[in-house]
Amino acid sequence: LVLLTAEFCHLAYFFYQLRRDGCELVICSCELSLVSASDPETYRRCASCCESLTASSAPLPVMAAPPEVDPVLLSEIVYYGREKLYHHIQQLVLEAKRKKGATPVLAFWNAFSMMMEGSVADAIREFQRTQHRDVVLCTTLALIHAHKLSPTGDKEAVQKLDAKMREERKTCGEVGWYHASMFLWMIGRHDKAREYVGRILKTSPSNPDACTLYGWIDLTCGRDSLIKKSVEYFDKALDNRDTVAVPPDCYLGKARLFEMRKKLSGALDLINLAVVDYQNYLPALIEKCRLQLALNNWEQCYDTTQRILSKSPSCIAARQYQVLWTQCKEGKIQETAEQIGELIELVDRHEPRNHRLYCDLSRLFSRVSGGNQHILQQTNTLLDRARSIAPNLSDYVTEAGNQVMMRPKGSPTREAVRLYREAMKLDETSVSALTGIIWCQILDGELEDAAQQLDFLTELQASIGQSSELCYLRALLAEREGQPAEQVVEKLRETEKFHTDNAAKLQFGFDYFVKISPELTLRLVKFLMNYASEEGSATVRVLHSCEQLLAELSGKAPGLIEALFLTAKLWVLKGDASRAQQALAECVKLDTTYSPALLLTAELALKKGDVAQCKQHLEVALSYNFEVREKPYYHLLMARACVREENMRGAEEALITALSLPGVRKAGANAVPLSERAAVFLELSSLYKQSGRHTDAMKIVTEATSLFQGTSEEIRIKVSHADLMAATDVDGALALLRAVKAGDAYYINSREKMAEILMKQRRDHRMYIKCFQELTETLGTAHTFDLLGDAYITIKDPTSAIDCYQTALKKDPHNGRLASKVGKAMVRTHNFSRATAYYETALKLGKQTELRYDLAELHFKLRQYDKVQRVITAGLEEENGDDLQSLEQRVKYHLMMASVAEKDGVQPALDWLDRAKDEQAKLLRVLQKATDTQFDAQKQRQIAADICCRSAGLFTERQDNEAAVRAYQEALLFLENYEKALVSLAQLYLNVDNLEACQQHCVTLLRYFTTHEGAAMMMGEVQFRKLQYDAATFHFEQLLEQSPANFNALARLIDLMRRVGKLNDCKPYMDAAEKQHSVTVPAGFHICKGLFYRHSSNASEALKCFNLARRDKVWGERAIFEMIDICLFPDGETVAGGVLTSVESGERMDSDVMALRTAEKLLNEWQPTTAEQQVRRSVLRGQLKVKSKAKGLLDEAIEIFHDTMQPTGPHKQVVDYVPAIVGLIIAYMVLKQGPRARTQIKRISRRAWNFRVYFLVHQGHIFAPLPGVLYCRAFARPQLDVCALGAPYGVGLLFHR
Repeated sequence: LVLLTAEFCHLAYFFYQLRRDGCELVICSCELSLVSASDPETYRRCASCCESLTASSAPLPVMAAPPEVDPVLLSEIVYYGREKLYHHIQQLVLEAKRKKGATPVLAFWNAFSMMMEGSVADAIREFQRTQHRDVVLCTTLALIHAHKLSPTGDKEAVQKLDAKMREERKTCGEVGWYHASMFLWMIGRHDKAREYVGRILKTSPSNPDACTLYGWIDLTCGRDSLIKKSVEYFDKALDNRDTVAVPPDCYLGKARLFEMRKKLSGALDLINLAVVDYQNYLPALIEKCRLQLALNNWEQCYDTTQRILSKSPSCIAARQYQVLWTQCKEGKIQETAEQIGELIELVDRHEPRNHRLYCDLSRLFSRVSGGNQHILQQTNTLLDRARSIAPNLSDYVTEAGNQVMMRPKGSPTREAVRLYREAMKLDETSVSALTGIIWCQILDGELEDAAQQLDFLTELQASIGQSSELCYLRALLAEREGQPAEQVVEKLRETEKFHTDNAAKLQFGFDYFVKISPELTLRLVKFLMNYASEEGSATVRVLHSCEQLLAELSGKAPGLIEALFLTAKLWVLKGDASRAQQALAECVKLDTTYSPALLLTAELALKKGDVAQCKQHLEVALSYNFEVREKPYYHLLMARACVREENMRGAEEALITALSLPGVRKAGANAVPLSERAAVFLELSSLYKQSGRHTDAMKIVTEATSLFQGTSEEIRIKVSHADLMAATDVDGALALLRAVKAGDAYYINSREKMAEILMKQRRDHRMYIKCFQELTETLGTAHTFDLLGDAYITIKDPTSAIDCYQTALKKDPHNGRLASKVGKAMVRTHNFSRATAYYETALKLGKQTELRYDLAELHFKLRQYDKVQRVITAGLEEENGDDLQSLEQRVKYHLMMASVAEKDGVQPALDWLDRAKDEQAKLLRVLQKATDTQFDAQKQRQIAADICCRSAGLFTERQDNEAAVRAYQEALLFLENYEKALVSLAQLYLNVDNLEACQQHCVTLLRYFTTHEGAAMMMGEVQFRKLQYDAATFHFEQLLEQSPANFNALARLIDLMRRVGKLNDCKPYMDAAEKQHSVTVPAGFHICKGLFYRHSSNASEALKCFNLARRDKVWGERAIFEMIDICLFPDGETVAGGVLTSVESGERMDSDVMALRTAEKLLNEWQPTTAEQQVRRSVLRGQLKVKSKAKGLLDEAIEIFHDTMQPTGPHKQVVDYVPAIVGLIIAYMVLKQGPRARTQIKRISRRAWNFRVYFLVHQGHIFAPLPGVLYCRAFARPQLDVCALGAPYGVGLLFHR
């Protein structure tokens, strides 16, 4: 009704105008308008349904002219026309009619919007009804344009309209010229539009509307000379701003000019003026949003969108900015998808036929989706709307193919190719569709066809211009064709440069995201990272390119989670773990369930040595997204963690699973990164090699060689292949490595591996050094000179190493590790004064302060303890911070001071160790909060556990077993599976006869280390002490079945079998051990064989076996001890027993003298290295003197025994050493000094009896049976019966009893 009323008002006014001119009027029922009957053409056309009316002679009432159009409303119409939001114009017109009634101008622009929206027939009818003199010229022009757009255009009508237009131009007024010019500008006829508006300016040079329109025409014509002049017209319109109303579009025009000149701040100031002057002018706020985003001011842009939505909740542009804010700034993917859904509903209501808008929105949001399936579903919905409205547009079909290729899962190339080919049918010249086809062909392996098509496009580049997509496809094709890595990288860097240059030219906004395409940027970064692996192919140029691309993208869109993740990965490759952790923290902050970030966090934890933390992150990633099991990277990390835990079976299962996943053995559309694929093969090969499965390892490497031939990972596979071949074919391995040329990826690795083979397999020092000399000559970097220096150290040429290290230090003067190597090499030359001078000079110059510890260590080795204290005191004063480096240095200083303090006693050393432990605990607390993975958490916890174990050792030395237990338990708090602490604690419990606790810790050891020989040995020992000989035998036998060459277990089994009278049962195990070493029989086997003969009463054969082992570093001590034992007691008797019960013949005496001389010679040959060995040697020397039974030698023996037990003696840490006491008892008994012997027996009786005391008594080996038994009975100490029969054949039986 409102519309009809407005229309009749219009008709009434029109009737009034015609009546005043004295025209005869007719009313046309079909067109609902009044026309002049004098127009024969119109009359004839409407004769069938019109009736003639003759004007009344009565005077008509004077009617008011139609209301003028609100300039703000007209500016809004113009703005939406420029933005091609034509349905918005219709809504504005409808709203204006409701409020103020209809006008011809509004009717014209309503019809114009209908025409531009595609409703040409309806628009023509509307234009024909709109024939007011203010719009008759623009209406005529619009009708001409509409007929040309119509598929059934009326040429005759166009000719007549042309004639009419020429007539109207003669009588047209300023308003008519203005709207005609604006119409022509809207349809892109800038020259004609400029001519029309110029007519207004000739008569009214200061007309603000005309000046504004003229400025916009020049601004958008595309000619630089006219664009520069446009500012004159905008300024002319703004000059009279205080007196004349300036159209708001003038502010927008001048702001757009400033924007084109890159003066964004000035443009924003002008927009703010428009917002102040026209507070309800919505386009000004929209433009303000756009400029704030261009200035990368996301927060202010978001605030402005909120302000717009408070005025107009249905504003599409504001919603569009909010979607970008949610995705690109906040990174809320799910919320982004929901907002896009709301925006689709909004467009359906307010721009239902705007296919361009649907496609633009789809293209924009898909480019920032990061491949998220929820967002891509919404963008596909938008694109489907566009294609349903305009099904024959090739660009829309091509875009559908592009979005198919963005899908993160599946093999999208088949569907994408179908869409690209459909687009080519619609437009055979579509370059974008052809580009998409080439992309799919490359991914599907159709390289020949792709190369031909790409060459064709490359030739067209001169006319169509170069694009980032084509550069990227050239690099991708080169990689798939197996071209050298350097060529591929060069093409990728060319793509990166072109991409970066394009980004620099574009203003940040919607077009930036569409044209630069974050999706392409991320794809390019991932491609580059394939050639920047941390194993050796990384180059500074490649990493720099990645950093530039990611910095540009992250700076513009900080909420893109994939860009943040790739940034973290970049810092990992560059070795900056701290920044990597920060980037990962941002990823997790945006999305706690983002599995790639959790997997990379797990990798960093593994690098820190924190296997438990690594597995925890892997489990969290799996709990959030079960699809991570389809990623080889997940299984690769799991395998590496299992290897760290020595769980080889679990590692093998994980790698085999990874190998079976799609994309690992054969590249596909969504291919696994090349370096990741190669890593799976190499990890599995290395695992097989460690497990001794050489054939399986070779199969894996051979398969990898064929799969990765011609790729950037080929050299890496060759190095691994050569490593395996070196065991059987040294020449073949060296030939493989020599094929790697300078400049190839992994060139340094190949030369290192070649040098290793030459050294290990051929012992060729000259060629070994030559490999590293070749590196220095070819590359000449600090790293290569460092490697050459290490090589010289390996062949024991520290002088040459010093020169190499100093050359490397000149190239990298801030490298503390190199400076330390220089000093240590000087120490190796034994030129200690030169080394000391080097350290002191470096410290005086204030360079390389980390050398202070090396200087203290040198002074300690030279036993210059006062200088050690002085250097460390200065170091502690300097390193007073709470950062990780300072804490680490203080711990090292405290440990060094503990070593110095040990010379003064146990307690001072314990005090320093306590300080070191406190500092290390503090370091661990700081490390737990820090993100720097330069410090290995596992290693630092092990250092803390080592400190506790060291303290426990000192407590044990002063026989404070309870404190030692507490120290070992504290070590296990730092590292619960620390082998050293578990073994030492179990051994301590065994020594104090706490068998249950010992057994418990052995079980714990076997849980962590399933094949731990020490734990199995102690378990057998525990069962033996519990008199459970069958169980003890089972443990030793089981251990020997797993490891026949475990000679410690074999020796213990021989002793056990001897005690239970089953000595011959040991023979199968001895035969198995001998078969393990058929060529060279090790010393351990000679010891076991000697023990077997010894217990079989075959002393001569036993001596022969022990003699073969006495030169061995490991078994030599025991061999000498056993030989001395045989010399002293060839038949197993005791000294005192023989003295008291037998009379020796002259022949026996001569034999004893010879045996004593042999024993003494052996004893002199033995060179003890520890304090305990020195004590043992002293006791043995005393026993030799007792054996001689000479009065003077017995006195010397007694003196030796007393010196051994005196706190003031050289071994004050072993007061009341039981074997020495036993030696005193025997000496006194031989001298027939019974009371003194009984006094010494009391010293033993006061000790807590356990197996350790028994063992020490047994070491005395010379306890007299009869007096000891009698004395024990007298004192009612039956446990000493074991001591009384201390001879080898009596102890076991009595102990059993």
